[in-house]
Order: sequence, then C-alpha cells, then structure tokens
Amino acid sequence: MINEAERRYRQSEKGKRTHALAHKRYREKKKGNYYGHYQTTPAPRLPRICRPLKSRFDEKWTPEPFSGCWLWTRSWNRLGYGQFTTKERPQLAHRMAWTLYRGEIPAGLSVLHHCDTPACVNPDHLFIGNHQDNSDDAYRKGRLVICERATGCKLTAEQVKAIKDDDRRYRVIAENYGISMGHVSEIKRRLTWKHIP
Repeated sequence: MINEAERRYRQSEKGKRTHALAHKRYREKKKGNYYGHYQTTPAPRLPRICRPLKSRFDEKWTPEPFSGCWLWTRSWNRLGYGQFTTKERPQLAHRMAWTLYRGEIPAGLSVLHHCDTPACVNPDHLFIGNHQDNSDDAYRKGRLVICERATGCKLTAEQVKAIKDDDRRYRVIAENYGISMGHVSEIKRRLTWKHIP
C-alpha cells in the first residue's frame, strides 16, 4: 500500500525518471546484462566451429616408440579399449581409427588387434575379422584359457586321453571321473578338449 507522499513523488517528473530507471535496471539485471551500476551488453555468441573428425581423433593418442602402437590417452571402457565420442554416440577408438584411415567396416565383422594392446589405435596394427578369427588369433597367441590351467577344472590332459580311449558306458565313465554324461559325450565327440589328440 502506497501512502500519499509516495504517490505524489511517483507522479512528479523526478519520481517518474527514477522509477523508470529502477525498472530498466531491474529488467537488465534479470536478463543478466547489468552488473553493479554499469550497463553492459552481452558478448555476441560465436557459432560453434566444428573441427574435422580426424584432427580431433589424432590429438587423443600418443606413439609408443618401442612397439609402434598409438596408445589412446583419453577415456577407456572397462576392458581397456579407447572410447571416442562423435555426434552420434561413443564409439570404440580402434574402430574409429579403422574408419578414418582405412574406410568403412563391413557389416558383421570386427576390428581386431595384431599387437594385443586394447588401447592401440594404430591402423597398421589392426585387421578385419569375425568372431572366429578373433578366437583363433587368441588361441595361437596363448591368450585363451586352456581348461587344465583354469581354476575349477576337474580334468587333466591325461584323464581326457583316458576318457577318449575308454570303451565303457558314458554313465560309468562320468561317475568314475565325477563329471556329467554330457561332458563325457562332448569329450568323445571332440566338441571340448580339442587340443588333446
């Protein structure tokens, strides 16, 4: 509620100017353009400059002099593979390296490492293959766990050879070694323990 003196002051010329100035400062302050008693104009917004994808990618790896790997220095996933974010979504860095330096990845195929370093993005250390190629490569390099070296494995190589040569019923063999009949069947049909002759 405004008293009579306040009403008369607001109606005077000085009061109108003061009230208008206070209202202008309030609006400017609300817009974020008013600091203290200085009126400022906001800096013009510059358009976002999109750098080329390859230059953004190349500043995120560092060469390793002894192995020739290009080690990814930014974010990794829990398996140690680099992650590179584009407009669409985060992608694996070695897949992006293949795309930038070699071309598109055919559908259904993966980008695999010759060097077995998950953080490497050197296109010379990468090759295209399917899941079986990846498993074969890991087996040749000794990275797959062979059952007799794995924890919790019930059989040894000698026991597997004996099971393959055993002519008794599967149930008897399974009870003798403490395994299931299905496991005995898989050993005899060479679905498991393929590396044992």
